[in-house]
Amino acid sequence: SAVIYLLVGIMLLIFSFFLPSVLDGEPFFKTTFVLSAVLSIAFGIFVEIVIKSLKKHKFWAWITGIIICGLYIPSIFIILGIIGLVGLLNKDVRTDFVK
Repeated sequence: SAVIYLLVGIMLLIFSFFLPSVLDGEPFFKTTFVLSAVLSIAFGIFVEIVIKSLKKHKFWAWITGIIICGLYIPSIFIILGIIGLVGLLNKDVRTDFVK
């Protein structure tokens, strides 16, 4: 999912600067595109940080991973959310993170 967030962010940045005919009339649209791109890229980076910290068995990353996977359930990433929750809430994984 982090790759998708990064790609969407890059595409939004490209569209905001290379589609002047659509976005020149309204600065609100250009600002919205740029802000959406920055937030998308930032969330992609945050997800990568959480994944890296999960590999180091950080408790905060486990909690954050559960929250992220829970947020994925009502979205287009429903499959990733279900797989992530099943993996993170596994009995062996829980005992590994909650000591």
